[in-house]
Amino acid sequence: MCGPVRACLAGTEQHRRRISRRKLRSALLSGCRTRRAASKTTTIYACLRYLAESGGRHVITVEDPVEQIVPGIMQTEVNEARGLDFACAARHLLRQDPQVLVIGEIRDDETANLAVRAD
Repeated sequence: MCGPVRACLAGTEQHRRRISRRKLRSALLSGCRTRRAASKTTTIYACLRYLAESGGRHVITVEDPVEQIVPGIMQTEVNEARGLDFACAARHLLRQDPQVLVIGEIRDDETANLAVRAD
């Protein structure tokens, strides 16, 4: 587990200050095909809560489904029946110039390309 994620989970003030000072351009947290109950969702939401509490960042998520409401974070749920998949949502949300864009799943080449080029 990388330092920033570990700090979100551990929550010590020293770790939080260290993350706040970092000027990361992009980060990838991947949980590809891991076992159930591997804490992927817990980790993502811990980081989102930390970003919301620290303030000063425009954070948007694309999720399927939105599992926890995080005040201060703009959360978007995909709806493939209506044509809103991860790639479409990410493409439209990038126009809002978020400082942080969280894509819940990368299921296809188009979404992967958008995620890599979003920085």
